[in-house]
Amino acid sequence: MNHDAEILATQIDGIAHSLGTWIAGGIGHLKNRPESWGFAGNPTLQTLTMLHVALEGTSAKSPALLECGSGFGFVAALARELGFSVTGIEVVPEYIELSRRLFPAVRIVEDDLLTWDHFGDFDVVYYNGPFAHDQIQANFERRIETRLRPGGIILAVRKVDHTWQASGAFDLLWTDGALRWVLRKHPAVA
Repeated sequence: MNHDAEILATQIDGIAHSLGTWIAGGIGHLKNRPESWGFAGNPTLQTLTMLHVALEGTSAKSPALLECGSGFGFVAALARELGFSVTGIEVVPEYIELSRRLFPAVRIVEDDLLTWDHFGDFDVVYYNGPFAHDQIQANFERRIETRLRPGGIILAVRKVDHTWQASGAFDLLWTDGALRWVLRKHPAVA
């Protein structure tokens, strides 16, 4: 990545952090939803790496990407600029309103990830561990893995369930070794 891109990524991270602190009160649980994080960001350079791996790993020309818990829409906006067709899912109306004002070309839908069941409609699913409780998070991850279309890609930040390794249903495309994972579902697995 060139120096200008690194500077821009640092500025984006600063803006996202400031908005997260100002609007969401920093990283913490959502009011009235203690199972969910109110705000959690991923460094822009790491996000870009994951998005590029997904682009290289899919055969779709304009892959459909779902951002789970889109917050202020930064990841969805980055993905759109890279050529993804993007949909964000968010449960907090104030976050949706702000993301629509910041990024009017990005589609953000108000819905609840605890009941959302359309993961198979997308080529790529991105999430940054939206649930604070590990069991709820693990159930969410398994729902994605089960419903994801064959050849679909998961971009996971804070993955708590690793049963995918024993299942043989996924290939590891990339990881930072601890927190971030890019997985592709085998084309033959339905």
